[in-house]
Amino acid sequence: MNTTLAFDKQAAILRLILQLRENGNWCGKTVVQKAAYFVEILSGHRFGFDFVLYKHGPYSFDLADTMGVMNSLEYIKFEVSHPQYGPRIKPLDDAPDILLKKYGGLAEQLEREINFVANKLADCGIAAVERLSTALFFTRQEPIQGTESRILKIREVKPHISEVDAANAVAQVDKILEEWSAISQPKEHQAA
Repeated sequence: MNTTLAFDKQAAILRLILQLRENGNWCGKTVVQKAAYFVEILSGHRFGFDFVLYKHGPYSFDLADTMGVMNSLEYIKFEVSHPQYGPRIKPLDDAPDILLKKYGGLAEQLEREINFVANKLADCGIAAVERLSTALFFTRQEPIQGTESRILKIREVKPHISEVDAANAVAQVDKILEEWSAISQPKEHQAA
């Protein structure tokens, strides 16, 4: 991978982490994975991570590797704030200056998507982002037509998700996509 592109992706992930934390999210690895998936889908795949349906919903092995590199380079650290929860991701003090100032191009390009997603997922924990990202997966990545069909597919691949929770996730994702469509359309299309 091109070194500049790798640092651009790290800067964009850092921006996502900063926004999630700023919006009050715990910001663990799973939430960052699912938030990055939302950014990937909403941006038309400009983030540059490949996602597959995995244990807790869409997951990118490349993104996991990127966060590992960021930890090794000391741009982020995994802090255990509470022994009953997994670690949360904390940017180190000088990381924004190092990454965002020099390699912030992709983060700038994705600023609207990152801010929108961080706001929408601010109150979500692991279970909620799993449901929402899985609903998004079957809405956009491997689209299944019809609300009931998507609910059934979520239940098929994630039997621990109740029918009610699957239905709520599909409704929430549809609402999020509708809101994104309304704000991401050029002004001349909104007036029509």
